[in-house]
Amino acid sequence: MSTDISRVVERYDEAMYQDEVRAIWAGSDFCNFGYWRPETADHREAGENLVDELLAFIPDKQGRVLDVACGLGATTRHLARYFAPANVVGVNFSEKQLGTARQKLPEGGFARMDAVKLAFQDASFDHVVCVEAAFHFDTRESFLREAHRVLKPGGRLVLSDILVPRWIGRLRSSVTVRNMTLSPAEYRQSFAAAGFGDLQMVNAKTECVTRMARHHRRWAGSRLAKSWNVRPFLRLMMFDLALLAGTDQYLLVSARKP
Repeated sequence: MSTDISRVVERYDEAMYQDEVRAIWAGSDFCNFGYWRPETADHREAGENLVDELLAFIPDKQGRVLDVACGLGATTRHLARYFAPANVVGVNFSEKQLGTARQKLPEGGFARMDAVKLAFQDASFDHVVCVEAAFHFDTRESFLREAHRVLKPGGRLVLSDILVPRWIGRLRSSVTVRNMTLSPAEYRQSFAAAGFGDLQMVNAKTECVTRMARHHRRWAGSRLAKSWNVRPFLRLMMFDLALLAGTDQYLLVSARKP
C-alpha cells in the first residue's frame, strides 16, 4: 500500500470514531455523503437511500455480493436486506473498521484486503458494490480490473464515485486527487479498458452533495442554538464549502461484465 493510501486509512480510522463525526452522521456509521431526497431526515436515512439507489441498477438481487471498502459495515448490513447475509462479503484495508463491521453482520464474511489486489478466485461474485471509495484506490483502474476479474459473467459493479475539477489536481499530486481528476469521457474509457460494458452514469451532485450541505447547515444551526462552541460548526461549514467547490460530479455508476 502506498504512503498516500496509508495516510488516507489513518485519517479515516481517526475521524470515523470521533463523537462529533458520529453525531453528524446520526450514529449510523454510514460515513459517506448519502442520497438526500427532499424528505430525507438524517444521514442514516441518506446512507440507506444511497445503497438503494445503487442496487436499483441490479435487476436480479441474488447470489454473492462483495462490498469493497466496507468501512464500518453500515452498507454491508444494509445489503443483507436484499441478499442472504451469508452471501454478503465485506473487505477493507483497516482492521479497526473491520472490527466494527463484523459486529454489524456476524453472519457475513469480512476480510482485510486491498481493493486493487482482491484475494478471491476469478468469477467469485455475482455483484460488486463500492460506495464512495474508488477515488482513494491506487489506482481506480487497477480496482476496475480486479472487480471485473472477480465478477461472474453478467455480473454488475455498482458504485458511487467523485470527479473533481482539473484545477484541484494541479494543487496536489496524491493518488486520491489523480484518481478524481478525470473527465466523464476519460472515466467511461477506464471502464471500457477494464472490460466492462453496459455502462450507466448518473450525476447526483444535487442529491448527494448540495442537499447534504443544506442538511448540515440546519443541523449545525440547531446545535449552535444549544451551545456557544462554534468550532464544530466552523469545521463542518468549511468541509461543506470545500466539497461544493471541489466536486465536479458525484456519480452513481453501473457496469456489467459481458
